[in-house]
Amino acid sequence: EAKDITFILDELFKNKEVAEEKYGGRSGTGSYSFMIKGKGEIISLNTASRVGTLSIKLEKQYDSEIFITLGPVIKKDSIRDAVKFIKFNDFVNQLDFADVSRIIKTRVLNEIIGPLDLKNIVGKNVSFYGAITFDRPDKIFITPILIEVN
Repeated sequence: EAKDITFILDELFKNKEVAEEKYGGRSGTGSYSFMIKGKGEIISLNTASRVGTLSIKLEKQYDSEIFITLGPVIKKDSIRDAVKFIKFNDFVNQLDFADVSRIIKTRVLNEIIGPLDLKNIVGKNVSFYGAITFDRPDKIFITPILIEVN
């Protein structure tokens, strides 16, 4: 179940270990990932990099930069690891487990990010569902599973 991103960030900054155990999911010994939802304002668009992003300002301010990942490269396996029903041990080999993440990312790129009108997106308000991996507190990357631009 997705929790509000401000709730998850507050919990992580207050007590990372407790928040990870209570709300997070992970594969093996990697960083924890979390299903999140939230609202914000899009303040910039970066498509110069292959790891394209929308920078967003949440309703609550943090010392972290918050991004929605646009791709075409999505680095993290946040969605696969945040949903607790895809388990590494359910797969015969590591490649099949990696394939699950690749398939999820392809669907995100084609079905969620693909239809976005990026030309006029800066300055708009956005609602989102997605997943984050908390591996560096200064930059939070949301892999979206739903984006609504208002």
